[in-house]
Amino acid sequence: MGPPGGEAGSEEVEALARAEAEAATEGASWERELVARCLAGDEEAFARIVDTYGGLLLRTAYLLVKDEEAAKDLVQEAFFLAWKNMATLRDPALLRSWLLRILVNQTISLKRQLARQAALLRERLTGEEQEQLLPKTSLREGRVEDWLDVVAALQRLPVKQRVVLVLFYYHRLTMPEIAAMLGVAENTLRKRLQLALKKMRRLLQIRPPDQQARAATEEERADTDAPPFQIASGREEQHE
Repeated sequence: MGPPGGEAGSEEVEALARAEAEAATEGASWERELVARCLAGDEEAFARIVDTYGGLLLRTAYLLVKDEEAAKDLVQEAFFLAWKNMATLRDPALLRSWLLRILVNQTISLKRQLARQAALLRERLTGEEQEQLLPKTSLREGRVEDWLDVVAALQRLPVKQRVVLVLFYYHRLTMPEIAAMLGVAENTLRKRLQLALKKMRRLLQIRPPDQQARAATEEERADTDAPPFQIASGREEQHE
């Protein structure tokens, strides 16, 4: 015999699934309508798209560049390109992913541009001039606790690793969705994600779950197995 209320619970799950499917269909039709109006030159329709996705893109851009003004510029450029290239959107239901892809591409372009500028600058500066112009970061000063937070650590990742990390965990996109968005093989994205997580753990001084469990077990075993006189002896030595 099944649990009490099993049939009712099943009906609730089915009702929830239907509601989610209807909501997804309504959302897709809403996006199709807006895209169609944009293609007809309706600026008010595009303004609704900006209002709907502007905050999402801005938060994403900030996670990628950690600079408020640069993030705003990236979002503005992304929307400009979206308006200009709306006809290239094959499936209006994928509007959100399409906007994110434009933003990511803009971010990667910006990073490459800044890297080239920095390289040229380094070539033209002497070692002493570089020392004066480079910011005295907490890392160089040895104050690890000042910069080891999630966002700061995120900025230390290569941009390609940072992108897949943000899309996978922040936007909760699947690997197939990210692969389709970026035009990169899923295996490549998984490797980037693994490398990103490994570096984030190192920067944040977080051990993987299996190592945490192993360490906890070893600590418990040490506390259980150690004879009392050894613990007492250790304390006496510390007081000497």
